[in-house]
Amino acid sequence: MTTLDKMEQCAKESSKRIVESGDTHNPIMLVDTPMGLCVVGIGGLKDKFRTSIPPLLRKMRATGYVLIVEAWTTITPVGSDNARKILGGEMEVHELPPDDRDEAIIIISVEKGNRGKVMTAIIDNTPNGRKLRQFRDLPGASRSMGRMAIEDW
Repeated sequence: MTTLDKMEQCAKESSKRIVESGDTHNPIMLVDTPMGLCVVGIGGLKDKFRTSIPPLLRKMRATGYVLIVEAWTTITPVGSDNARKILGGEMEVHELPPDDRDEAIIIISVEKGNRGKVMTAIIDNTPNGRKLRQFRDLPGASRSMGRMAIEDW
């Protein structure tokens, strides 16, 4: 098992504990460096992620990272009006009606210079509290993650 695999497993397990405790998952990065694993809170950097994070990764001499965020997600048919608006930046997923979106944990895992890997798990709000579904891989999704999938630094 590689260091990145271990970081992904840690991200999945901690996300499950945080979600099912009822807390909100603040955005964090697990960063693999020559000095070991570092945890970086990125809450205030969300809108500046593409400009702020690459210099940080270079300074840390990072070999890879795992980004963990709680976000809204949707499955929208390609070519639909909503898909066009979301991909065109005219609409955010959180603006969709509640029945058309889900709350989820999204994990983006990147090894420097390689295509990122994206995993997601839907959060269900039940009478017994929040429950995290099983994570599933989204092959090829790192291209659509835009500002959040930095593959080289």
